[in-house]
Amino acid sequence: MNIAIVEDNFIQRELLEMYVLKLGMNVVGLYDSGEGLLKEVSEVNPDIVLMDINLKGLKNGIDTTKEIVKSHALKVIYTTAQTEHSVLDKAADSEPMDILIKPFSIEQL
Repeated sequence: MNIAIVEDNFIQRELLEMYVLKLGMNVVGLYDSGEGLLKEVSEVNPDIVLMDINLKGLKNGIDTTKEIVKSHALKVIYTTAQTEHSVLDKAADSEPMDILIKPFSIEQL
């Protein structure tokens, strides 16, 4: 399985990469913004995207997911430290596979 990781926090991004590799999956891209993934999504062709909701840049994770889903048949798992109902409701509206609240364990992933 090919996984793209979109996370603007370097430590969290490295931790997610480590988890994915330990689970025996491939990391096909590491991005610190939604724009970065959008530029390369066709080239890296991930099966699943691990997407932080609160990203730096012009697009947050929810906006990026909505754009990706329009043009590619991708599955998204959100990773977030935000627990506000309004944010989680907006995220759920984009029909992700799951929403993981940080910090989470490799077993949860």
